[in-house]
Amino acid sequence: MIRTGIFVKKGEMNLKNTWLLLVWIILIISASCARQGTPTGGPKDTIPPTLVRMDPALGTVNFDEDEIELEFSEFIEARELKKELIINPSVKEYKFFASKRTLVIQLEESLKDSTTYTFNFREGVKDISEGNSAQNITLAFSTGNFIDSFQVVGNVKRLMNNKPAEDVVVGLYPTGDTITIMNGPPMYFTKTNEEGNYNINYIREGSYKIYAFDDKNNNLLFESNNEAIGFVADTIHLKSEEVEKIPAAVLDSLQSDTTTTEQPSIELYGEQINLVLVKKDLRPITIQSSRANGQYYEIKFNKPLKSYSVTVEPEDLSETTQQYIRDSLQANVVDSVTQYIYSNFQEQQQLIRFYNTIRQDSLRIFLSVEDSVNQQIEDTVLYISFTPTRRKPDDLTQQFKPEQEEITRRVQGDITFSKPMVTVKTDSILLAYDTLFTLPIEYNQFIRWNSHYDKATITKEINREELISQIMVEQRSADSMAFIRRQSMEATYIDSLQKASTLDDKMQYFEVLVSLQNDPAKRKVADSLRKIEDENTKKNILDNFSDSVTITEKFTPPSISRESILSNLKPLVLYMAPGSFMSIEQDSSQVIRQTFPFKNPDNYGTIKGEVKTDYPSYIIQLTDQELNVIAESRNQNNYSFQLIPPGNYLIRILIDQDEDGQWEEGNLLKNEEPEPVVFFEGGEIPLKANWVYTQDLAF
Repeated sequence: MIRTGIFVKKGEMNLKNTWLLLVWIILIISASCARQGTPTGGPKDTIPPTLVRMDPALGTVNFDEDEIELEFSEFIEARELKKELIINPSVKEYKFFASKRTLVIQLEESLKDSTTYTFNFREGVKDISEGNSAQNITLAFSTGNFIDSFQVVGNVKRLMNNKPAEDVVVGLYPTGDTITIMNGPPMYFTKTNEEGNYNINYIREGSYKIYAFDDKNNNLLFESNNEAIGFVADTIHLKSEEVEKIPAAVLDSLQSDTTTTEQPSIELYGEQINLVLVKKDLRPITIQSSRANGQYYEIKFNKPLKSYSVTVEPEDLSETTQQYIRDSLQANVVDSVTQYIYSNFQEQQQLIRFYNTIRQDSLRIFLSVEDSVNQQIEDTVLYISFTPTRRKPDDLTQQFKPEQEEITRRVQGDITFSKPMVTVKTDSILLAYDTLFTLPIEYNQFIRWNSHYDKATITKEINREELISQIMVEQRSADSMAFIRRQSMEATYIDSLQKASTLDDKMQYFEVLVSLQNDPAKRKVADSLRKIEDENTKKNILDNFSDSVTITEKFTPPSISRESILSNLKPLVLYMAPGSFMSIEQDSSQVIRQTFPFKNPDNYGTIKGEVKTDYPSYIIQLTDQELNVIAESRNQNNYSFQLIPPGNYLIRILIDQDEDGQWEEGNLLKNEEPEPVVFFEGGEIPLKANWVYTQDLAF
């Protein structure tokens, strides 16, 4: 076989490989030089890109193109433009691309005639080297022959904590339009900055409603079940004769002045419009299901409810049902003659459960419900029935929550049960002071039930002075009884000592008597006897002692002062024995034991002050740093919060503007704004033990 080919000497092969390697190195270096990248070395670039040119120019009229172009002072990128760019009125269909110093936006939907459009780029354009965002880039043009020139500015805060609401949508909705906050996006909108400030520019003349809301899913739609909302009840009228021109200096601060086009004028709507956000579930109430479920009949709703009521007409009850209720329940929590049907909330108050006390196929009920924004369904007619089942009833659960862990003026707590209660044994509920005595808990006076009998509030007012007096009396009585018991024991042991036949027995009874009588002289005798070894000597001493010993004849009560009791008050103990409560399904409650220590005033402080206000009705709230309410004062010209633990506190004032005795969070459905909330501007109040902090309030 003959083979053909090219033969290269070894030295020639090495030369060729070297040449190829050099070519590859040159190609790699060339490619690296051509590739854009972040330069290394030198000071960090902190200067954002500036706008050099925009097409169309700011203020252009009769715009009829489908492409917008912006040129910047340096290379840019716009990866977050879809998230940051705000277009008013809304334009959803567009494409964009950034190349070197230029950003191009291609519009893919037709613009409305005779309409002013604004493009607010916010943080959407950054330099490619360090990611510095271009600032205050806004484009405005009109498809008609003039630029709409109204502006609305303001601030948005969270209602109950006064914190700026950042990155929330503020939108304007034309009045009379079919699109509202509940069913569509705003005509004009913007988003707040980190201080909660907003401004909407180039608005068309007209009348608008303004809203702010948390747009959690970025769809420009208000989701009433999980997004907070703020609004102004009045309509905003943007009319030329009702506004004032913004000074040129203010205009310059609001708009970029980097273009060659002269700024169009803007007219400002009166003063700034501030809004406050509050979260409310505004969905209409609907019944999701109504059916038998095991031992129960349950009605489930689409949202949590605030309250409900059930009415049953007596003529709808069979005689068998009425007789069963009279014979079997033996209720004393409520009047069993009128309480025919038992029910309560389940599942965070989104479900109403009915318990089987009927002995008929079905029962007609009238159900009325109300939610947190006062929407109602009144007297809905339902027929409830129960089906045979082998499923066991749910277990009874209970929880006791004290109003306060320590006693100031009263002992109070709530017992919440998972089922309605029908029976209570009041003699099983005790409030005890040590082992001395118990304070009475009278059922009708100190125990209050909610409307469904699954929550009881126990309240017992505590007067310290009266309590101290009772402690003194009971302590003296206890000491006297102890003295009487000791006398009886002394008599018993003296008799035993005199009758004892052995030395060991005599010595044992003698030791007990010495300890009972607690006499120093007798203790010395006992000490001496232990050291004597001769039994006859011991016996003679003991015989002489037994002949002369006498029972203690006089009781001298120990000295007890009010001050000593006050400084050493022992806790009160609330005790509820097992079975103190019985449920509709005959479950017995478990034991509850809650200790309530008394506050020592030396370990606490006081915050007080004078109130200067023209409001006749208000609530002053003392809160911790998490805004949990610690104490309240209503309509007091001189407020005082006493026995407050050391710590840092805030003061919040709720203004009852309509003077109906309640502060209201507002209701969008009724176009009612929240009543005012005022925060003490001085910030946190540092309170130390045994301090009195004085802070006057003016609002």
